[in-house]
Amino acid sequence: MKNKFAQIVFPLPIDQAFTYQVPSELRELAQVGCRVIAPFGHRRLTGFIIDFKESTDLKDLKVILDVLDSVPLFSNEIIKLAKWISEYYLCSLGEALKASVPSIFLQASKKFVEVSTDQAEVEAKKLVLSAPRQAQILRYMVKSGKMPVDQLKKRIGAKSLISSIIQLERKGMVKVEQILAKSKANPKRQIFIKLITEEQNKDGLIEKIEYLKKAAPKQAQCLIFLQERGENIGQVEVMQETGITLSSLKSLEKNNLVELFEKEVIRDYYQSISFEPPEALVLNQEQAQALEQIKTAIHNEQFKTFLLYGVTGSGKTQIYIESISKILEKGKDAIVLVPEIALTPQTVQRFRAHFKEKVSVLHSAMSWGERFDSWKKLKDKEAKVAVGPRSAVFAPLQNVGLIVVDEEHESSYKQSDAAPRYLARDVAIMRAKLSEAIVILGSATPSSESYFNTQTGKYHLLELTRRIDDVPLPTVNILDLAIEKRMSGKKDEPIFSRELSHKIEEKLKKKEQVILLLNRRGFSSFIKCKDCGYIEICGNCNITLTYHLRGRLLRCHYCNFSKKAPTICPECYGVDILFRGLGTQKVEEALKKQLPQARAVRMDLDTTSQKWSHDRILRDFGQGKYDILLGTQMIAKGLDFHKVTLVGVINADVGLLIPDFRSSERTFQLLTQVAGRAGRKHLAGEVIIQTYSPRIHCLLCAQNHDFKRFFYGEISERRELFYPPFGRLISLLFRGRDENKVMQAALNYAEVIKSIQGPFKVLGPTPSPIAKIQKKYRWQIILKGNRNKDPGGKAMREAIRKAEVLYKNEFKIRNVQIAVDVDPVTLI
Repeated sequence: MKNKFAQIVFPLPIDQAFTYQVPSELRELAQVGCRVIAPFGHRRLTGFIIDFKESTDLKDLKVILDVLDSVPLFSNEIIKLAKWISEYYLCSLGEALKASVPSIFLQASKKFVEVSTDQAEVEAKKLVLSAPRQAQILRYMVKSGKMPVDQLKKRIGAKSLISSIIQLERKGMVKVEQILAKSKANPKRQIFIKLITEEQNKDGLIEKIEYLKKAAPKQAQCLIFLQERGENIGQVEVMQETGITLSSLKSLEKNNLVELFEKEVIRDYYQSISFEPPEALVLNQEQAQALEQIKTAIHNEQFKTFLLYGVTGSGKTQIYIESISKILEKGKDAIVLVPEIALTPQTVQRFRAHFKEKVSVLHSAMSWGERFDSWKKLKDKEAKVAVGPRSAVFAPLQNVGLIVVDEEHESSYKQSDAAPRYLARDVAIMRAKLSEAIVILGSATPSSESYFNTQTGKYHLLELTRRIDDVPLPTVNILDLAIEKRMSGKKDEPIFSRELSHKIEEKLKKKEQVILLLNRRGFSSFIKCKDCGYIEICGNCNITLTYHLRGRLLRCHYCNFSKKAPTICPECYGVDILFRGLGTQKVEEALKKQLPQARAVRMDLDTTSQKWSHDRILRDFGQGKYDILLGTQMIAKGLDFHKVTLVGVINADVGLLIPDFRSSERTFQLLTQVAGRAGRKHLAGEVIIQTYSPRIHCLLCAQNHDFKRFFYGEISERRELFYPPFGRLISLLFRGRDENKVMQAALNYAEVIKSIQGPFKVLGPTPSPIAKIQKKYRWQIILKGNRNKDPGGKAMREAIRKAEVLYKNEFKIRNVQIAVDVDPVTLI
């Protein structure tokens, strides 16, 4: 008997499938990729069917309670991708599948049924002899209306109605809908108004309107409005445009002049934005050559990964658009991944201008309902292009032909908080491989790993060395803050050098715009007692608290703990409190004092917490309402403002002080990206980088926009230290509230992993660079593998699997979490 036993995985850190019996009434509905409700211990959990068995030796099997999907939620391709993620990133298959759908699908839900035909009574009579249960359901539903299936079951007094309801649904007589409990993510329905036309209205619509002009002018106005629009209009819009009341609308309905009906509407986060037709652009020679190679790969329908390395402003986005057009012509779908902070209306507008309703956007700023509708449009094939941050790599498209990863070097493509700790760029490449699709990785500052892959032939390199219309790259000047401090004769570190101050004033006089970058929010990075040296530390995280001017608060940027800033030292009761270090708030205050006439706006996590605040700031800046845009790294990428002619980096050393082997690369990328915001059109651009380390390699390369010089310098250091791309890394982070237990767990695990022989080194255990976050102590172990001896890292992963089993069997340390991170982007 088909589909008798189901293999089910749960979104839990349990790396195995469980066998359940499928009751006869659910066998027709149960399919691979569907969600089910199944008993698990003393609980009922949502699980995922990944396979079926026709027989099993297992006894006393539990039975599936319900199937939640009439159409599989996961395609076979997504299940295959999730299996790879599970194997590579060392998580359970259930956790990998959970990551591939919006979390709204894992909430408690109920199945509702309602009649979908106006011939229910007639159909019920036909079914009385052949299918009496179906007839009974139809007749009951006509009287009772929409209701939960389990409630209908109780009312009719049947053990199961699933099979009968499925048959009625297939005949088009009822509609079954999964409603998420207490969620705004259910389908949104609105009342619409339809005009009953002259042909349908025996009394004559025109005569009625003439009569109502005197008797009920608002009703007449409403009918005229509906006539002019000639389509079904939302009730709210009709009432707003004509001033008609609800009671008057009901009168029109009663007199058979209009029909009020309910229908589902799609929620769109970007619906308020106007999308103008795209400009006709002619590709330059470099763009045309790059596009031709991509088109050839698309024509051949073979998996291939391109690295599109192009300087800032070289027209990479236009190549993405042309490539997507080619894919759509072939009847295939496309995914465009962008960093979360670059997902602005400006970005969406370019894609929607070309592909209109075919584009569906997914990202975290949306409400649950908006995300649900965007996901559903892709699932239902109403949209063909998915645009979003890392989770959009799992977009439910059926026939993916192209995946674009813009700013492929961005660390935000890495999921670091919870399993699976995947890197969306690499998952995109694997999904493309499974679909025989094309991948375009785009960046002005590619990651060392990606550019290295072009040298070994794994990726194919496409280069854009010139800006559009041959606009020159901005000139970059590095200023030594140590010299500036000596010249000023002041004890405090300077915020604006004389050169930067002069240039800002010069640009303001010319009515041009300025971008200022400081990758640290807050007013100052810490406060310190001048008398005893006391510094306020977060008790939860063992790091300095950042001072924020608004509310005079000290805040931890890791756990969000905050407290009022002291006016006297809690240690020595001294009153001389120093505000040390720089934050964006402090720079904003300095701007107001030094340039009171300048219209400045700050953009960081503190000013963009509300919906649309990020987009509103950028729109206002683009419209010239502000002269200066000051912010953190979120202003460094994807912005194209033609009047920006000066970029100032307040302190380039912020990122270099982080104890991580990628800090130099991240600093180079950030500086190059933000420098690229200057001089994008016909006005020459200038960049001033302020630093205490003017001779450091990454800054000198950024000064000359010289990625290749930076790459070869960086790669030689990594080769010596066996860091990626020459070695592989896996990080094991131990966390818990008891410091001794965490330390002991790390020591015990290290003992186990060191006993397993393999082509890797075990570094640690040691306290993490940030030894405590959110009241949890942190220790870590790093595995460093030899890529020549273990190219795919399989031996390292197998060693960790063995170590986990041995560790759990031998040691019983509770309340210590172990987070495994394969290919970590940071070791902090």
